[in-house]
Amino acid sequence: MAREIEVALPVEFDPATQERVLREYVTENFVRLGMAADVCIHTKPGNPHAHILLSLRSIEAHGFGAKRREWNDAKLIVSWRESWAAVTDRRNRATDVRRNGARNRWVERASRGVTLGWILKAFAVPVSLLP
Repeated sequence: MAREIEVALPVEFDPATQERVLREYVTENFVRLGMAADVCIHTKPGNPHAHILLSLRSIEAHGFGAKRREWNDAKLIVSWRESWAAVTDRRNRATDVRRNGARNRWVERASRGVTLGWILKAFAVPVSLLP
């Protein structure tokens, strides 16, 4: 089994910046915890996004370890979403990019207490079904 995370890449960023932000996000949130991560960027015009395939077992000195069930906690998925917003917002501020005159919409709305639907999707995929 594996977990897939899908993130929308900000269209305001050039492809190199999109890749840098994505690498930072994956390293901070997944690799640091011991997950193996496979990233695929889709550069569809108007809809750049990335698929991140993650191991459900930690990577240890001699290969895969035991399943890490704590990685299934719904609170962790929320924190991953918040982290994506924070990483992209940091880059927005660093490059003075604005989305319709505001910071990342998740950050703006969350600061006002608005509940958002899931933009970041996370679900488990049986590896045997992958091409």
